[in-house]
Amino acid sequence: FLERLLPLRWFILRGLLTLTRHYLRLREDQRFYWQKGLALLRHIYLRIGRALAEYGMLEQDDDIFFLTAGEVEGIRSSLMPHVDQAGEGDHSDRLRARVALRRRIFKRLNAAYAASPATSYPTFLRGDEPVVERHTDGRLLSGRPLSPGMARGPACIVLGEEDFAAVRPGSILVAPGADPGWTPLFSRISGLVLENGGQLSHGAVVAREYGLPAIAGIPGVTGILRNGEIIVVDGSAGLLMRQDNVSSSRPALTSKGQEQL
Repeated sequence: FLERLLPLRWFILRGLLTLTRHYLRLREDQRFYWQKGLALLRHIYLRIGRALAEYGMLEQDDDIFFLTAGEVEGIRSSLMPHVDQAGEGDHSDRLRARVALRRRIFKRLNAAYAASPATSYPTFLRGDEPVVERHTDGRLLSGRPLSPGMARGPACIVLGEEDFAAVRPGSILVAPGADPGWTPLFSRISGLVLENGGQLSHGAVVAREYGLPAIAGIPGVTGILRNGEIIVVDGSAGLLMRQDNVSSSRPALTSKGQEQL
């Protein structure tokens, strides 16, 4: 029975593996294409916001993102030539006040999210996930290996898109996580350190594609490290070694241990 069953199971598995390899690329492709559409939509709304700011209805162009699509359509209708413009000043004041209120709420919620404790899956769902251990000397931190190799360079802590401009060639990106929008940064960095993420997370997959040493699973590493301090990432062992407190002019090391010019 087993002799008949095992070949059948292998045949099924081989077919599923072929399908998986074929369609796995769609996971990234669909994100790429719908984000291209979102980028175009964002550009259009910024143009509308700029026009409304020049018209005096908004304070700045990105205020448009604190209005709903229905509200934007309502503004368009109110600016049609056949519409009575009486009370336009009051309407603009109300609109700016609404945007200001929503901006304050947005900032408050963002701050609350950043200050909230990290959450995780319950133990029975984590299975044999390795336990993250922080070494007592403070200079060696351990996590989970994501992409093999070693890299040495200055830490660059990135908490969001507003920090992208600070990423310098050869630096080691240190972040809570990385989503598809962060992919352009990977061509500039020499290594990756994440607080969260597994072998199949976006950051891990792209790091392996770029040949970047990467580790994850070091809780609070963005608060432990300082911008510019020299660190060494061992992506094969899942270790992070702290060296200097101040960035030096020495170039970063690639995964082959050679200096990166």
